[in-house]
Amino acid sequence: MKGKQQKQQSKAGKGSVGIEAREGRLRLNIPRPWFSGTQKRLTLGLADTPENRVIAAAKAREIERDYALDAFDETLAKYKPKTHLTPVTAITAAVHTPLELYSLHTTYLAPRSKESTREFHKHIGRILEKLPKMPVTNALAVREAILAVTTPKRAKRVFMGLSAACNWGIEHELVTSNPYARLVQSLDEDDLKVKNKADAFTPEEADALIELFKTDDRPGMNYRHYAPFVEFLFLTGCRPSEAVGLQWQDVHFEKGYITMGRSISQPNNGRKVHSDTSKNRKTRMLPLYPRLLAFMTSLSEKAGDSLQSDALIFPAPKGGSITFANFRTNAWNKLARTIKPDVSPYSCRDTFITAQLAKGSGVADIARWCDTSAEMIEKHYSDKSKLLHIMPKD
Repeated sequence: MKGKQQKQQSKAGKGSVGIEAREGRLRLNIPRPWFSGTQKRLTLGLADTPENRVIAAAKAREIERDYALDAFDETLAKYKPKTHLTPVTAITAAVHTPLELYSLHTTYLAPRSKESTREFHKHIGRILEKLPKMPVTNALAVREAILAVTTPKRAKRVFMGLSAACNWGIEHELVTSNPYARLVQSLDEDDLKVKNKADAFTPEEADALIELFKTDDRPGMNYRHYAPFVEFLFLTGCRPSEAVGLQWQDVHFEKGYITMGRSISQPNNGRKVHSDTSKNRKTRMLPLYPRLLAFMTSLSEKAGDSLQSDALIFPAPKGGSITFANFRTNAWNKLARTIKPDVSPYSCRDTFITAQLAKGSGVADIARWCDTSAEMIEKHYSDKSKLLHIMPKD
């Protein structure tokens, strides 16, 4: 058995089937080593469209799978399009597992997805690769298999990804139902230990935490360097990745606003991904209100001659961009949780939004400043316990 597996892995490693367009029609390029250096191509008879690219990708995987299992038809007759089959039938024949359906969906989305989104899709795919082969429609068995190979929090993300893939599959007639929609709805926070409740700091707690960072004097590596970064999170409610990627050219003192949207993130603690737009593919203008203006002016004065348009406003202690996972695990957890247990840096976003609601700012304005929606503010960001003092007006 071991020898057979090694043989299959060796054969699968000899190249992969490529997809290309020729005069607006799709065809597959079979790896040269499979035919002793001769190039073989398979014309699919399909126009070069996003939908047909998904069909081509499914056919390519079918061929690669056959080659790895010593079932490859060297005449290619098995893989040629049949006149009585529709493209939908061709895809349906290739979809058997959660990984296959998810891969088809993300391949379809890839041309329009941000790099960080594509990295996230790869992470989900790697989890699905660990599952034994089973029908995508067997949601309960898939659920148990996923929970056996990853954490509960990540499992929920996988279920949500499969739910989206099934919705897409229904639209393209690849599956007839979405059993994962009910599955996601049935997973409550207690089951998966997922914390979605807003948890804002009080103004006094926020000020105390900023002061802790400013005065940290632990021997060796102290955390004073991060004080401006933390204060900015409280003052703007922006996502930490946006603060990490913010440059001086984004601050327009003369016009009275900061352009927000540029970010640096590390999906699933992988490589750093730079983006010029926000999570929602937007840029926005955040007004330099008095306290924020004074804060940014002070930072620019301290920067002095080193202030350059493309310089990061909040660099890492040794240069380059802040590695958010390190900041959260070390600096944040060691200082913030002495004031408020079980909070993340995203609680700064809860704090800004909740404070603005308490001061009477309109929900639509807050949503615009923070690149979110009124629905998300109500569901995830407004800490109701901090708004109990607001009374109806006579």
